[in-house]
Amino acid sequence: MALTAKQRQALEIVRDHPGLEPAQFSRLMWPDSEGHQHHTKCGPKGTCRGGGMRLAAGGYLGKLVKAGLVERYFGELISGFYLSKEGKRQLEEKDDAAAPPVE
Repeated sequence: MALTAKQRQALEIVRDHPGLEPAQFSRLMWPDSEGHQHHTKCGPKGTCRGGGMRLAAGGYLGKLVKAGLVERYFGELISGFYLSKEGKRQLEEKDDAAAPPVE
């Protein structure tokens, strides 16, 4: 499976920030998006800023989970998204191909 540029960027973000949640991922993946400024309804009488970006990030992370590149961990004290063994292998494979040959 060949990674796209965006998939590679997403895997690098998950690798560099283990245990991140969709809100954090959205800020790192799409830092310049105007969606972070939009207000979204949350709860019967409240709003939150950037709610749509969290949903987009959760969907993107879900696709990476389905592809086997990322794992979701649920623990009592720690939870979040982490690279799977396959995700690590894909990043290392790309890094090895880009590295100059060692003599």
